Amino acid sequence: MSTAPAAELKLYCAGCGIPATKVKPNKDGEPKLPRGFKPWKQIHGQPYCHKCVQSLFLLRALQIPVGTVLSAEDSPELEAPVQGKDGQEVDPNWIKFRKAMAKAWRQAREVANWHLTYYKLHDIERTAEMTEWPKETWTAPKGTYQASIARFPASQGYTSDLLASVAQSTAGRYRSKRWAVIWAGTESLASMLRDQPYPVRTKGWSIRVDPNDAEKVVIRVTIAKERFHFTLRLGAGYNRQWKSLRQILSGAAERGPLELLRHRRNRVVICKIIGHFPRESDKQHVRPRKGDFVLRTDAESLWYGIYENADQPFIKHGDKLKGLLANRERRLLQNSQNLHHEVRVPARRRRRVVKEQGKSLANLRDQIKQQLAQYAATVVGFANRKRFARLVYDDRLQTYCERLPWYELSLEIAWRCQKAGIEFVKKADLEAALKREAKQGE
Repeated sequence: MSTAPAAELKLYCAGCGIPATKVKPNKDGEPKLPRGFKPWKQIHGQPYCHKCVQSLFLLRALQIPVGTVLSAEDSPELEAPVQGKDGQEVDPNWIKFRKAMAKAWRQAREVANWHLTYYKLHDIERTAEMTEWPKETWTAPKGTYQASIARFPASQGYTSDLLASVAQSTAGRYRSKRWAVIWAGTESLASMLRDQPYPVRTKGWSIRVDPNDAEKVVIRVTIAKERFHFTLRLGAGYNRQWKSLRQILSGAAERGPLELLRHRRNRVVICKIIGHFPRESDKQHVRPRKGDFVLRTDAESLWYGIYENADQPFIKHGDKLKGLLANRERRLLQNSQNLHHEVRVPARRRRRVVKEQGKSLANLRDQIKQQLAQYAATVVGFANRKRFARLVYDDRLQTYCERLPWYELSLEIAWRCQKAGIEFVKKADLEAALKREAKQGE
């Protein structure tokens, strides 16, 4: 009895239409999305190749603080506040939510530490016969998920989504430190001392607009098999996040998983929403460049800039950079004085002292270089935001700080202007060119 060959599965990209290679069926017989180095993604129910995902969509994470906890039940209603020990009113919804989150964060930390230890126990060990580091790519050992289920059963509140999500995140972290831990021996196995973010899969949460207030967003999330409703703190400073949330609510963006984090300082719960958002064209909403931005050095500040129709001049102070330069000069003077005493310093000790001094000065030098780059990025970013066509720079007045490396600063500004598409011209060169043109005209 002959059996007919199975029909070849085909999968085409919804963006460019190219077919996928080596398509495998799932348990229902439908084609699976290709995984690997350049995986495909399913967005709005359509398959997209790796190149179309990068060109059409933008993977973005929105971090917004949790505002008000509405209820711990299915009906989102506010409960009456209760009296606390200090006489102040306490929201019972927040008490339930914080207890659930404290347990969830603790569980995420325990699962992450166990996975790191499990990966190390089932990995290779360096022996005397090994002459080089194995080149094959490391993957998580088989049976990791089954072992985690046996170690963290669902009866104790551990969900399968938590185990699967933490396993993937810890696998990437262990892969990055694997060579240093096993082969080089320069680092030890990491240990999660702080509570880890609690992940929630895409089907485990939903978002909607509050029917009583159109400016509020209500999140419904399941934490350890318990449902909560809370609002997001969308106020001043969250315009970009609110715009992205509107895209999720309208269906223009594809929402993904969600994470709940704890702020270390002010004990605020942060809601982190991950999703694929449509990438706007670079040619849209781009104003043409026009006008000049005249930037010159000043005696009272680092820069003084003027431009057409300016409400106030552009003023930038460099007190931090002046402090770093003064600290460097002071250290150089102290090091020179310490090595010129009457007591003879042995050569070995002198070399050690000079080496230590060189390290401290190198750290200062890196800080100065970083500060120069930050100042240059600030002024070029301002010129780019104002859409100036040319930046006219004049640094002939250097009384603000004579020790400042003015030439390196001008080169940094010129390089960043070229990268941003802004013409960089020095005012001295511009005046010299005008004089040459005037002489040729005579």
